Amino acid sequence: MRLILRGDADSLACAVFVTTMETIESIKFAHPKDMQDGIIEVTDKDIICNLPFHPNCYMWFDHHISEEERDEKVKAGDFKGKFGLAPSAARLVYEYYNDPALKKYEEFLEAVDKYDSARLTMEDVANPKGWILLFSSLDPRTSIGDYKNYFFELVDWVKRLSLKEIMKKPEAALRCEYVISELEKFKDAMLKYTRFDGNVIITDFRELDEIPMGSRFYVYKLFPEGNISLRISMGKDRKKVVCAAAYNIFKRDSKTNIGMLFAKYGGGGHTGAATCQLDVETADETIEEIIEQLKADG
Repeated sequence: MRLILRGDADSLACAVFVTTMETIESIKFAHPKDMQDGIIEVTDKDIICNLPFHPNCYMWFDHHISEEERDEKVKAGDFKGKFGLAPSAARLVYEYYNDPALKKYEEFLEAVDKYDSARLTMEDVANPKGWILLFSSLDPRTSIGDYKNYFFELVDWVKRLSLKEIMKKPEAALRCEYVISELEKFKDAMLKYTRFDGNVIITDFRELDEIPMGSRFYVYKLFPEGNISLRISMGKDRKKVVCAAAYNIFKRDSKTNIGMLFAKYGGGGHTGAATCQLDVETADETIEEIIEQLKADG
């Protein structure tokens, strides 16, 4: 059996739970857009977590609301696994198995729920510690070591070690130190490339070849007045423009369903956070459409 997921904190927890309950021979990382476009070959020997649904899979777990509108089998509940509103996909995996073997991970899962649903405090954003800091270190953009290997190591460490013991591991310590050291660079970049348009905080990183590592929530510390953010950057090989929008986690009064809005542009996600990829040639026009809708919704 193969496990297909993305490489974030939620997927880390999914991997811990699924590999505890199932015999998994390999893990593959995939981007949501690649799943939507059918680039990833999926068979009935695959379990998909925290990614768009594929009808060929053996089992599927996800909590991104846009998936319900994208596939009729999801609407009908015609699949093995679990889908629904939840603070994390990992929470759905945990509930699906409902097994005593997973009970020891309750504190870990609560931290994942908090991080993935952005139920963070300003202190969590400005001065991350504990699980929040460790999750922040799980970022493929850093050039420190092999990212995939680090993910696999974390799966093993979470199963065997306490948080305190994990943080003492040389690679975990190095990556966590890097997160903290990059904060000032990230802050400077945010201030340089961010502007306001009505209620929308717009950060356009397209001219940067490399974006400093930092929490996507930090923009709300720097620009607390806006209630929704739009972050624009170049995708892999600079062939696509990536847009990511999210509610201000400290000012949650935006009326936009971002997941549904971005589904119109081939993306998707949650009500309060979503992404899409745009063609470079028409990106500016589409971005203006998105901004106008975010402003119109208020």
